[in-house]
Amino acid sequence: MNRSRFTVQNVWDVKRRIYQSLQHSMAILKGSAVFTAIASLGAIAVPAAATVPTTLTPEYLATAGNNTLFTRWRPRSHFLGPHSWMNDPCGAVYDPATETYHLHYQFHPNHVNWGNVSWGHAVSKDLFHWTDVRDWSNDSSVSIAAGRYPSGPLSQFTGTTQVVNTEGQNDGTLLTFGTGIHALPTNWKQPYITGTEVQAMFTSDDHGETWQEIGTVIYGPPEGWNVTGFRDPSFFPSTDLDALLP
Repeated sequence: MNRSRFTVQNVWDVKRRIYQSLQHSMAILKGSAVFTAIASLGAIAVPAAATVPTTLTPEYLATAGNNTLFTRWRPRSHFLGPHSWMNDPCGAVYDPATETYHLHYQFHPNHVNWGNVSWGHAVSKDLFHWTDVRDWSNDSSVSIAAGRYPSGPLSQFTGTTQVVNTEGQNDGTLLTFGTGIHALPTNWKQPYITGTEVQAMFTSDDHGETWQEIGTVIYGPPEGWNVTGFRDPSFFPSTDLDALLP
């Protein structure tokens, strides 16, 4: 007997039996309060998936409600954008005034490939259930968009957000530093183009619903440095470091 073939056949038999058992259990629970509770916890994903058509037409996508696509093929414990290309998490911060977690992320809202890099924005009360800021359709979940501000005509790369104003005070303002892109392509495989990346400051006085650009605050790396990139600023409150400033 071919042992590997025997093993594979048994594995598929086990999978078939598990599937049949689940189908039987779901048939018993369907329509009950228990089934509703289990489905809401994500233990059984079939009812949620059933709310989304098998074929996602442009007409459906244009009218689907906020986060509708989150009910289909979603990770249970890792954040994922509503659609399209995404990359670095950035501007992650907790706002104690509203008891809300903010998560920004690198986002191309119009394609599955890299390009027109912007900041997407979602919020959560428990770090498990996330809601897009405003809406997911028509680029609504974009927070800081490529080309919207002078500091980033081509893209807005990664940065950091804190719950302080420009004076370092806690008044409900969100303050962000991010990297604006002025020349592409940029990567470590090719010579760095002077002026490719700048560091810019943004503020929001409505809990991240809208952002205002303060302007570019750092125009490039120190002179004489041989760099392949100058991006992704990270800042944090520090009374010790503040004491060193004049």
